[in-house]
Amino acid sequence: MKYLYSIIFVLLISNFVFGQKKIFKEILEEDYKNSGVMLSDNNTADGYYIFSEVGKKDKRNRIYALKLLDINLNVIATKKITLDKKSYLSDVAYNGEQIAVSFYDDKNDKAEIYLYASDGNFIKKYTKDISYKKVSVSLYPMNNNGFVIIYRFKIKLHLGDAYIIERLSPNADVLWTLESPIKKNRSEHVSLLSSNDQSILFLINSGKSADITKKFKEDILVAESATGRIQFKKNMNERKIPFKINSAFFSKENNIYLTGDYFDEGKNVLNDKSAGIFIESYSPDGERLTRSLNSWKKEFAKYFDIKNKNKLKDIGYLYFHKFFEFDNRMFAIAESFRRKVTLLQDGAVSLQVQNAYLIEFNEKNKISDIHTFEKSKSKTLMKMVLSINLTGKIAKAIGAFDYLFTQLDHRRNRFYINFVDFKGFKGSYKKSYLKTLIYDDGKFIKDEIDLKPDKKVSRIFPSKLGKILIAEYDKSKREIHMHVESLNVR
Repeated sequence: MKYLYSIIFVLLISNFVFGQKKIFKEILEEDYKNSGVMLSDNNTADGYYIFSEVGKKDKRNRIYALKLLDINLNVIATKKITLDKKSYLSDVAYNGEQIAVSFYDDKNDKAEIYLYASDGNFIKKYTKDISYKKVSVSLYPMNNNGFVIIYRFKIKLHLGDAYIIERLSPNADVLWTLESPIKKNRSEHVSLLSSNDQSILFLINSGKSADITKKFKEDILVAESATGRIQFKKNMNERKIPFKINSAFFSKENNIYLTGDYFDEGKNVLNDKSAGIFIESYSPDGERLTRSLNSWKKEFAKYFDIKNKNKLKDIGYLYFHKFFEFDNRMFAIAESFRRKVTLLQDGAVSLQVQNAYLIEFNEKNKISDIHTFEKSKSKTLMKMVLSINLTGKIAKAIGAFDYLFTQLDHRRNRFYINFVDFKGFKGSYKKSYLKTLIYDDGKFIKDEIDLKPDKKVSRIFPSKLGKILIAEYDKSKREIHMHVESLNVR
């Protein structure tokens, strides 16, 4: 499956090349968020894209440019798009062969999706009329086989939220559609958790519009990628042992793995504290194959001093970023966080993020070891939320955690987990480091790269396996310095 991550590249007016390094001058700062990296399997970069406004056609229309770059940051194509000034970029996705760019025209109530081949050749434009308010358009790549589009919108005041799912072919034809039921005072939210060549896994959350924590339901829905046929649908929280899903993936055998928190009988998955984490697997037709429960008071207590339920003494709580299969075993990546009330802003808390943890599981998906990855403390101000479960979700959404990404190298039996570590200040700039935990054929290696942020803001992104791309923005010179660094592996 292919993914696309947001990156801090910007419009390039002129550039200089020094081997693996590039400097881009005359940066238009307001455009940098509209660019990104095109990722193939295992989070390896295939290239990059840049989207920016380059001029005005007339009073009503703006001209934009989509630049496509190869892995060495050379521009391979530039495509211009003319849009109404009320249109805005909604999403960009890459599926290994094509790039899809979506816009929403707020004035004319329509979404527009432009399809391009990876070499920049225009394929087709698809238009969707949506007569609702607060519309967002999200694109999800299907491996070399089109895209899934999710339209999320508000129906009417006090009527809640709803969605439409469309499966788009490589020729921009709609293969099938799924729509949420529209019910008064009821909200339906959907996200795409995972997909492969055969199936697509959706997570559907629903509840009362005024307070989604009341009568809350969480369902998984698995549909055939080609036809949209529902393979199965299951509720996760209205059961004897309630589940709250954190992540999911398809195994090589096409089985579905679900992971997340489980709760004691009768507890609310949004408001109450979890009893532990679960790993559950299903066949493609919905038959449960395995279930494993790791409780805080039993399995986790072998490695941590448990203070109260899921709160760890002198640590706080764990947020799980990712579960994945590797070397015929399950692994999980987590970071610790805690909340502290602050007097700097009413109704705010200081979210403090610190150490990272790699959890290993045995063949029965029970915890077999936990490795601590020490980092300095980083802090973020955020709104006070009573639920610790929602606090973690919100912190993830606003970028408060230090975890960046993981790359899997099955050929070398190796994976790389990347974090940013902030260590005090150099002048008015945070001293930041890239820290990488490398699993190398059963052994663990730690690597560290000084990001040297003096007068620069650094961002780290995937490159080739074993390498990372650092983009440094120099605000005083309006320049971006980009260079590839190799990690410390043989």
